Amino acid sequence: MLAVGKTDAVAPLKALMKFAKGKEKFIVHAGFLNEHGMVRALNGEEVKALSMIASREELLARLVGSLASPLAGMVNVLAGNLRGLVQVLSAYQKAKS
Repeated sequence: MLAVGKTDAVAPLKALMKFAKGKEKFIVHAGFLNEHGMVRALNGEEVKALSMIASREELLARLVGSLASPLAGMVNVLAGNLRGLVQVLSAYQKAKS
């Protein structure tokens, strides 16, 4: 059996390992990975290990989430300070009237 992926090298491996799950006669012995124009041979264990890696889209989403998290925290801190100021001004207005 042959599986080829053009944009995501892990997707075909995931599909093969999902297909192989529960089938005793289907065993992945080897594979090939094209890295920057260099073809590299993989043994069955390397194929299995690569199939467990998250997809490219998922890794990119994690990266974006990690980059956005500190910004979201800063926005929450600044909003908290503004909320506190509004509460103080509101209490001052109520006390004055």
